[in-house]
Amino acid sequence: MNLNDLKEIDRTWTNTPVPLANPKPTLHIVLKCIRQCLQVFFSLLSAALYLAFLPVFSLFFACSALFGGALWIIGRLVRPTKDNGKSH
Repeated sequence: MNLNDLKEIDRTWTNTPVPLANPKPTLHIVLKCIRQCLQVFFSLLSAALYLAFLPVFSLFFACSALFGGALWIIGRLVRPTKDNGKSH
């Protein structure tokens, strides 16, 4: 009898399950792996969207600031005058 035979006899005597050579990962490990993969995916997606839309938003805010400034200047220039010659 060799050592493997003794292990097999011990397993059958104690009624313990035979361990698999490559046990399948439990659901907890699989969910943890999926969660980590999703975190990496969404962080990369967030960075890509940030870099893609940064110039668009920068141009939008710059143009809106220029447009607002131009409207403010025009509003100051065309302000109606009172009878004594002063504006508001």
